Amino acid sequence: MNDLDNWSFDPLCNTKFGTFISEDDFWKVQGSFHLSNNDNPASRTDLLHKISKFHSEMEERWNKYYSKGIDLTLDEGMIPFKGRLSFLQYMKGKPTRWGIKAFLLSSSKTGYTYRMQIYTGKNKERTSIQNVAEKIVEPLQHKGHILYFDNFYTSIPLLKSLRKKEIRCTGTIRENRIRNKELVNGFKKSQEGDVKFYTNSPDQDLMLTMWKDKRRIYFLSNHRDSSIDTEEIEEGDAMRIVQTPSVRNHYNKKCRGVDLANHLCNTFRYDHTQRKWWMTIFEEIMQITLSNIYIIHNYLSKKPLKRLEFHLEIIRYLAYDVPLGRPLKLTHYCDWVPQKKKIIEEIGIGNTNNIKKDFRLRCKKFNCNKKSDLYCVGCSTKNNIVALCVPDCFNAYHSLSLS
Repeated sequence: MNDLDNWSFDPLCNTKFGTFISEDDFWKVQGSFHLSNNDNPASRTDLLHKISKFHSEMEERWNKYYSKGIDLTLDEGMIPFKGRLSFLQYMKGKPTRWGIKAFLLSSSKTGYTYRMQIYTGKNKERTSIQNVAEKIVEPLQHKGHILYFDNFYTSIPLLKSLRKKEIRCTGTIRENRIRNKELVNGFKKSQEGDVKFYTNSPDQDLMLTMWKDKRRIYFLSNHRDSSIDTEEIEEGDAMRIVQTPSVRNHYNKKCRGVDLANHLCNTFRYDHTQRKWWMTIFEEIMQITLSNIYIIHNYLSKKPLKRLEFHLEIIRYLAYDVPLGRPLKLTHYCDWVPQKKKIIEEIGIGNTNNIKKDFRLRCKKFNCNKKSDLYCVGCSTKNNIVALCVPDCFNAYHSLSLS
């Protein structure tokens, strides 16, 4: 289905959306919709000037109405878009490979999104991943939060910098980012299940955990200890006890906040493509806002709603004061179109056959190309005369009313 199907008279395509706004009015609003002033001097330097003001205002509300928990997740996501854009990205490992890249800060427990930063490509200053991460977590300073991220962000300078700001962090780290190559080379000879812990000296503010599972996995943390947990793994008919570092268990439980946020946004997503890149970002912001409202509602409500029920409630609330169905009046009846009715009142209906001027209007029923000199009084307004062929088109046009 596409947007035009919202005004279709086919019962299989009818979504009732066309009963709230006419097709012409919808496209007028869509074509006139804007979020910024193009004459603003900032538009020459800011690539996101069309959306940045609205984005910042919405981000402020995300943080205002739902307090941050202790555990937070930092990760990147993709906003689907395939148009022409200077900062369009391709990410091979993502479900959405082409689109606009965004860095998200979300709650590890609920998936509530607090911040979203759009990636506009490498600038002249060659901004590093460390600078991006520090900028997006700047509001978390000196508040006791614990941050989880993957090996794309984890580095020794970043964790040291965040520790000074009292932001505790845990993440997997790539092998080539570990400065002490002797430790890495020595651990390559380890067997499955081996766990080793190392700390830096003399500061001792970082903990490197090396664990051999099916492959070698490295964790770097600026607050975790060197404790080990045990868990049972089923192997055939027997159970085997395996030692795992506690940092691994905490990381697996807490690192999926952005994945949960993306799942909430992709459920019942408005996936109609847009030609304008800023409209794509606008729709993504509205999707995140709707997901955040859903989380707040279920947190406060004694009877949590399923996602579909919640969407329907939002629609009912927004359409509460809008009359359903065709613009209904007490009666629906036909009359001559106003121009012909005026002539009839002046010269009488019997003399109208000699008038060559055609007063007929095109029938409003879908797929009807005929003209009619009759219109429905109940459905028409001053600026919109609903001409209909009688009786077939008249009956078909009113059969889709919600009355």
